Amino acid sequence: MSTPSKNCIDQSDIEFFYSIVHDLKTPVISIKGYANRLLKTSAQDLDETRLDYINQIISSASRIEVLIGDLLKDTKSSYAGCECNEVCTCKLILGIIQEVQCLANARRISFEIESELPNIICNENRIYQVFSNIIVNAVKFVCNVEDPRIRIGFENGEFFIEDNGPGIEKNDHDRIFQRFTRINAGGVDGIGIGLAITRKILDDIEGCVSLDSTPGVGTRFRIRFPNLSKGNQDRSTGYREKALKKLILKTTSEAEIKAI
Repeated sequence: MSTPSKNCIDQSDIEFFYSIVHDLKTPVISIKGYANRLLKTSAQDLDETRLDYINQIISSASRIEVLIGDLLKDTKSSYAGCECNEVCTCKLILGIIQEVQCLANARRISFEIESELPNIICNENRIYQVFSNIIVNAVKFVCNVEDPRIRIGFENGEFFIEDNGPGIEKNDHDRIFQRFTRINAGGVDGIGIGLAITRKILDDIEGCVSLDSTPGVGTRFRIRFPNLSKGNQDRSTGYREKALKKLILKTTSEAEIKAI
């Protein structure tokens, strides 16, 4: 299944993407290699929680390897050539939350995930980047607020990711999507590229991203995709309930993940 659209990366972007890809490949391969070696040589000495940590490192490193490969391929082909399938949005979002779980636990972040999320017909790795960039940003920026919360849902034909972080001034709402731009980022890791990539991906598939924000109150990112599927809503919700129970069991009392 594939969906026609514009080129993934314009000619003017090729040099930019190549400049970051080569710097990323070596440390990712190294991290994955050492984690695999640790798993192979010391698995018998580790409890289930520590084994889960190592497997999560390997899984995350593998995901980054795929994304890096896609960046390279995107410079040579159009998005129409990328494989598109029906993506279980619930599964994808819960996977992202699991990847940031240690950080969320340390900051006592509460996640609220709405029950009804439609699936998306698109390239799964592209969709992963869109949601991951915004969710990870939210986790980073709620660290200094009391009772940090992140809410994920769907309404009026759009997905939303909402946090009660520091918020963004109105005149920075568009600027935050520019490359290497960081707002209210004191003490927060990053180089200011994630939201630029998010907008580029959505532009390429004729989707869009926007935000509503009030300083001192929080921010809501709104994401619209051109191709949604409601046919497998029941299956998606069933997966979500099973995965949510499993994820809650792995979450310490310092963080909370719940359905709303």
